[in-house]
Amino acid sequence: MRMYFTPDNPSIGDGVGFTVYGPAGKVATGKTTGTPGERAATFQTNVAGKYLIQVYNYIEGLTINYTIIQ
Repeated sequence: MRMYFTPDNPSIGDGVGFTVYGPAGKVATGKTTGTPGERAATFQTNVAGKYLIQVYNYIEGLTINYTIIQ
């Protein structure tokens, strides 16, 4: 799973990203990839149910635009 967002710069660090939650709790957290404006997470599960993707932005005053792809 990947999240692409703008704007991005080195001062953002881990202040923008995403976390995936499943029926049993946290499944994965997006990590930096070395590509500006990209976070990625890999996970496998055989557990059926609903999954939630929480996109977060802890940078005060920064508005982001994002896209998530599988």
